[in-house]
Amino acid sequence: NTRSIDVFAPNFAPLPLVTTFDVFPSTWRVENPDNEIGWEISNTGPGHGNALELNCFDYETSGESDILYSPVFDLSSAPTALLTFYAAHASVGTKDALRIVVLTDCNSDIYNGTEIYNKQSDILATGDAFNMRFVPEPDEWRKEIVSLYDFVGESHVQLAFIGINDYGNSIYLDNITVIQDEVIDITLLQVLSPSPVTCDQHPNLQLGIKNTGSVSIVDFDV
Repeated sequence: NTRSIDVFAPNFAPLPLVTTFDVFPSTWRVENPDNEIGWEISNTGPGHGNALELNCFDYETSGESDILYSPVFDLSSAPTALLTFYAAHASVGTKDALRIVVLTDCNSDIYNGTEIYNKQSDILATGDAFNMRFVPEPDEWRKEIVSLYDFVGESHVQLAFIGINDYGNSIYLDNITVIQDEVIDITLLQVLSPSPVTCDQHPNLQLGIKNTGSVSIVDFDV
């Protein structure tokens, strides 16, 4: 009697992990369960050039998941860790989604991982909705920053980027980076107060800021 099983051992990669998708990297892997449309390299023109696309616009089956697996990397001695990437999407009122799950045991079962990112529809969108296949302009990309600090100490860490199609429009990924260095950085997003015109001689200053580094910020000067 004979039985067989296909075994996959993911590649290892040193940090920092920097992936631009000019060509598909040999250390990454795509899983396409329905053998239909999956993650593929696509030219987006000026700005990001080649990027990774999940073409939900031409997908014929709703609710399917297509998975992009990173190589495995080691955070056992890292002081901290940070994931950054660029995403682009145009919502047409459907529930196309992008999830990111962290796996720590070389098991590709995304249901046993830890979800660190989940955006869909208008929350995921970076461009205006329209009834054509979306190709992002240079200003229609958003940089996403996700802490991996909870996984510091793990020797086998892998990321699964899960695109979920709902008859909507394309989802794009580019410039995926994982760093283990301490980065101190704050981004000024907007000035909430004062307004451009005010009669208040001593207006209250209100700012919208975001921690775009890899360590906690306890105070800062304005």
